[in-house]
Amino acid sequence: MTKYKIIDNSSYIIDAEKTYFIPESILNFTSEISHKLSVQTEDSNDCVSIRIQSRDRDINDDIAKKLVQSLVDHQVRLNLQKENGHIRDMIVEQAFSSTRK
Repeated sequence: MTKYKIIDNSSYIIDAEKTYFIPESILNFTSEISHKLSVQTEDSNDCVSIRIQSRDRDINDDIAKKLVQSLVDHQVRLNLQKENGHIRDMIVEQAFSSTRK
């Protein structure tokens, strides 16, 4: 699903398989972290490689795992929105229906 490897003390690569991650989730993830970390993406047939480099501190395994989890969270959020977005819209419609009368 998702693999990562630490290149050196300040950079690593996350390989996000296209089977599991849509471009929107990868874009959201990279946008979120780009103000703290240097980010480059490389697209191949079956995955997107995300190279992340720290500007001011060492990368360790815990940080890498947290960023991988953040990428997964972005995809899960999009999946839930796609599956349940209509329910949210109905709740909002109902909540504001009394103010429209």
